[in-house]
Amino acid sequence: MTKKVSGERSLKVGGGTVTLRFSIQSIMALEDHFGGAIFELLPDRFGSGTPRLGDIIILYGASRGIDPGDSEGLEGAYAELQKAGFEAAMPVLMECLTASLSGPNTGKPQPAQTKGEARRKSKVKTPT
Repeated sequence: MTKKVSGERSLKVGGGTVTLRFSIQSIMALEDHFGGAIFELLPDRFGSGTPRLGDIIILYGASRGIDPGDSEGLEGAYAELQKAGFEAAMPVLMECLTASLSGPNTGKPQPAQTKGEARRKSKVKTPT
């Protein structure tokens, strides 16, 4: 049995199942491609309920490790999405992306922590 990585989701494509996962590189590539912070893009670009077809293909491709500028890779992503169904894929993609941006078991994106904040928190003594 394989260990499920945080943020991984499965999607049925044709007769099989593919694993979707957003790496830090794919998230950064999405930000570069769309020209904004991913936290702003989620509600603005994808939260409307009617995302653009091209956006869904790019999002799916990124979850499969395909760069947004790789037109040949995106053609393959489009073919897979046709088999999965765009309506079935979109909620899984959003769940996968949200989970990838969330802290462990919270379901909410976590703020970045500086090394100084991490040191201060590690030195805090809990009363006994």
